[in-house]
Amino acid sequence: MDVFSDVLRKLQLRGSSYFCSDFHGSWGIKEPKSEQGQFHIIVRGQAWLGTQTKENVLVKEGDIIVLPHGDPHWLADKPENTLHNGPEVIKAIQSGETPFDGQDEGATLLCGYFEYDDRTPHPLLNSLPALVHLCTEDLEDNGWLRSSVHALSIKSRNPGPGREVLVDRLTEVVLIEVIRQWLEKNTNETGILAALCDERLAKALYAIHGSPGENWTVASLAETAGMSRTIFAQEFHAKVGQSPLVYLTNWRMAIARDDLKQGKTVLDVALSLGYSSEASFSKAFKKVLGVTPGKVRKSSEDPCDAPSI
Repeated sequence: MDVFSDVLRKLQLRGSSYFCSDFHGSWGIKEPKSEQGQFHIIVRGQAWLGTQTKENVLVKEGDIIVLPHGDPHWLADKPENTLHNGPEVIKAIQSGETPFDGQDEGATLLCGYFEYDDRTPHPLLNSLPALVHLCTEDLEDNGWLRSSVHALSIKSRNPGPGREVLVDRLTEVVLIEVIRQWLEKNTNETGILAALCDERLAKALYAIHGSPGENWTVASLAETAGMSRTIFAQEFHAKVGQSPLVYLTNWRMAIARDDLKQGKTVLDVALSLGYSSEASFSKAFKKVLGVTPGKVRKSSEDPCDAPSI
């Protein structure tokens, strides 16, 4: 089993691009806190990036910036420039206007958003910092990612049949690869990929994902990993950011939510995930997701009655 793909699949990433546009003259965009993740790709030229937690950073042609948690930030050709409200700039560009025009060469930016199912605590989200910055030098050996970005920049600017779907799918592919690349380059830090790079912890994760309905305990998972119970629990929490049993429960609930939305009965889902009764499963499900499994299942039958989580 590819645990990382399993984790990515449950993230249910969805994304799209706002615009790919040329900015000339003096320009600056201020993006407020967003419920969605955001990304910016410097297709041509360069720009300055500022956030609340880091010093101003010069981003160059080919660089990819991702803000997974939608933190406020700004982009400009000079740090001292006047900053214009991002949503207003997006609206103007999408209406065919040119919000920034001048005589200098300027820069070309490809910008967009993405969202994911955050109603279930997700191990990958815990791995991502406020800012992911992949420099063009980091991508020298990734020709297909550069080709995908190039295709996305072209399709974002040219209308045509099926354009929206194509842009959405290309955006999602690019974002998944960017996240994967960043995690690979930062495996010495915490996170699910860091845990998978630890041969012993990986054995426990493979066991959980391969048999989520097994009656796992900290002791049995530690034995699978070939570690003492105490050391296993400490190292698992240090890498993944959750205790082994919290991770197991959250993962079961992510599976359960998908199964319920597909119309499986609450009892069948409960038994498949190792719960001895519908009542014990329902209690755990509501504790994690804040809604009953019956309500999630009902929403799959009646799309107009979506669960309020």
